[in-house]
Amino acid sequence: MALAHPTLQQEAREAIACDYFIDPLDDADFALKVRERAPPSLDEALRVVLQLEAWAKDARRSRGEQAPQSKLKVRGAVDVDAVSFIERLDRLEAIFNKRFDKLLKLHEASMVRPEAVVVKAPSAGVQPARGLPMCVR
Repeated sequence: MALAHPTLQQEAREAIACDYFIDPLDDADFALKVRERAPPSLDEALRVVLQLEAWAKDARRSRGEQAPQSKLKVRGAVDVDAVSFIERLDRLEAIFNKRFDKLLKLHEASMVRPEAVVVKAPSAGVQPARGLPMCVR
């Protein structure tokens, strides 16, 4: 199996990250406005969200309306400020990238030196996922 081009892998990561960022937005119309702008990266999606929220807040302020709660919600959290959310998102992205890179290295090692990858039988009571052997270096 040939590995996909690195640029395509990065584009796929960005598309998935954007979807996971936009999906939990509290307001469906707001999420649609973000999707209409087709942000190519997670950073761009965040920029669009922050810009749209700023514009909406300014429009409400000029009409004398009170601002509703933020459109950005995280499951399991009550009030999340943007800075801590961005830090958490960066940590999760770093973990994802490390694991993905490790998986690619294991795959490359198995293609170059098949003997480098050892398939180990699971311990008693531990069942591997169906169709996915447990690999140990």
